[in-house]
Amino acid sequence: MMMIKTNIVRADGISRGAGQSVAGHLAYCTGRAYRDSYYGKKAYGEKRADLVFDELLLPSQAPAALREYQAFLDAWNASEKHPRALMAHKYILALPNELDAAEWIGLARSYAQEMFVSRGFPVFYAIHRGLASEHPKPESIQAVGTREDNPHVHLLAAFRQVGENGFLDTKYAGRTTYGKDFLRQVRQNWCACVNRSYERQGVDVRFVEGAYRNGLMAGLPTKHIGPYAMRLEAAGIKTEAGDRYRSILSQNRVRKQECDHEFLLVDSQDKEHEYCADREE
Repeated sequence: MMMIKTNIVRADGISRGAGQSVAGHLAYCTGRAYRDSYYGKKAYGEKRADLVFDELLLPSQAPAALREYQAFLDAWNASEKHPRALMAHKYILALPNELDAAEWIGLARSYAQEMFVSRGFPVFYAIHRGLASEHPKPESIQAVGTREDNPHVHLLAAFRQVGENGFLDTKYAGRTTYGKDFLRQVRQNWCACVNRSYERQGVDVRFVEGAYRNGLMAGLPTKHIGPYAMRLEAAGIKTEAGDRYRSILSQNRVRKQECDHEFLLVDSQDKEHEYCADREE
């Protein structure tokens, strides 16, 4: 029997107007330190034990000098003059637990090439293992069932294309990647890429876009809490994100009990039919 999993994609942006930094994001994803030439300071990332792999992908016409991370960040910051510039799209994409690290890397690389690099947009991505044992949740927000590991890829796609002389002067093409239609394409293509990997490995699992919305999975999808709210919850401080999460868990517990009861009724009816059939024979 084919197992259904929901396709999880979170999308956001990195904007100077919000005080955000592309160097800071790379530092967070890799656990390394990078200098942000625009803000004039160095960003330090906490050491990451869960980092599986990270890579910078550039269009084939990009200068070789940009292949070094710090040189790339410096050129990226220099290309943006406006203090409120939108620097990049930021995505977090769920990876399949059933596949190994080599498959994750191939999946992330081919997807980034197809969606962004082939169109001239440079991409940085980092894969995190997301071990449940290394990220325990506070008692106040425990999941309904058994927690699985949460492997995922952080993908950062520049809003400005790169040519043979470096970052282009115009960001016109970047506007085509900023909207609901493109986000829908991002989600659907990721779902298709993951399912091709499942098929290639002979795994009877499929990612489905909108699995909760279309009634293919019981219950309600939970909302991401975020590291800041998680730290507060761990310290015993209730948060709005935590309250929202607890409300969804409560509803899902009720739904799980209903489903278990429905299963017991159906199982009991099946056994009764089998008993009656045996008597007739």
